[in-house]
Amino acid sequence: EPVEPGQGGLRTGRCLCGAVSFAIRTKADKVFANHDAASRRWTGGIGLTLMVRATNTTFHGWGSIVQFSGSERDRHCFCRLCGTSMFIRHVEPEAMDGMLSISAGTLDTFEGLALAAETHIDQRPAFYEFAGERRALTNADIEASYKR
Repeated sequence: EPVEPGQGGLRTGRCLCGAVSFAIRTKADKVFANHDAASRRWTGGIGLTLMVRATNTTFHGWGSIVQFSGSERDRHCFCRLCGTSMFIRHVEPEAMDGMLSISAGTLDTFEGLALAAETHIDQRPAFYEFAGERRALTNADIEASYKR
């Protein structure tokens, strides 16, 4: 059965055609703005994502998801019917294995979301900038966090 919007009071989402839907069974309210080249190419702009454990997410329509190995670290997952960028499944480094970066644009509602951090800030193009203060991580900061 497809996941209905707001089903069970959970944060839910879907692709453009509705073949893939999901529910997040844990608190997920922090959005990350990802400025790296892979995120820009995958989304056509800024990669806005929510980080959750795969085990805390229920999917319907898994057979409609195509996975592309963007690198040895992750798999970019999208709907095979409409092409919606659904999520990134992280597999490396070990600390990230089992994590998903769900595309914020696939959510049914945006209530309670906050822009928590910007990643790969050193790769952000000069033609845009977000207002306000938040955590900003460079590529080196992210790489160093994987080694902890």
